[in-house]
Amino acid sequence: MILHHYLAATAQTDEREVRRAMAVALALEIPHDSTGYERFYRRVIHELEQAERAVSKAPTRLLAVPDPRTQPADDVSVRLVFSH
Repeated sequence: MILHHYLAATAQTDEREVRRAMAVALALEIPHDSTGYERFYRRVIHELEQAERAVSKAPTRLLAVPDPRTQPADDVSVRLVFSH
């Protein structure tokens, strides 16, 4: 992997996420030569991809909508309906 490929791959990524991924990669191996740096950059990209997959698989928490039949008669609430 060439450095400009790495920079292009991480350009739109939050800097904190890149730093976290770099720390994980450095924990596995500290690069000392060109092959080591190539492995390092690949590991960083891999970590970023893993984090992105984990976020996309995270369950979405839905808010409960109260059933109007169970609400007291004097209860005033607003119900929003969204359509596409």
